[in-house]
Amino acid sequence: MAGLINKRLEGSTLVEVLIALVIIMAVFTIATAVFSNVLNSGVSMRRIQVNAQMEELRLHFLDTIVVDEQRLYIDSIEYHVSFLDSASASVTRVEISATDHGKSAGKIQFLKAIHPDAKKD
Repeated sequence: MAGLINKRLEGSTLVEVLIALVIIMAVFTIATAVFSNVLNSGVSMRRIQVNAQMEELRLHFLDTIVVDEQRLYIDSIEYHVSFLDSASASVTRVEISATDHGKSAGKIQFLKAIHPDAKKD
């Protein structure tokens, strides 16, 4: 037992510990930046949901005779449907834009035949 007490443990110097700490922090910072970039550049479920909802709205407005501007709120996303002028009197250009918390989430445009009974304000 007396032999164990007299042994000294080898340790690292303060400089070695600080260098190791700086290296670990640099690796962690780079890994965080890469992870953040991957999250922001990937296709999110929210974006897929917005595109699917805009396609559903497009099909809905192709089947209706409504030609008034509308604002719709679906799943906390604002969809703005606007009817734009076109060169032909029997066709109008429809634009559906999506906004998610003030940030543009997508936009589609398509042509729609105007029903003779439809009246634009």
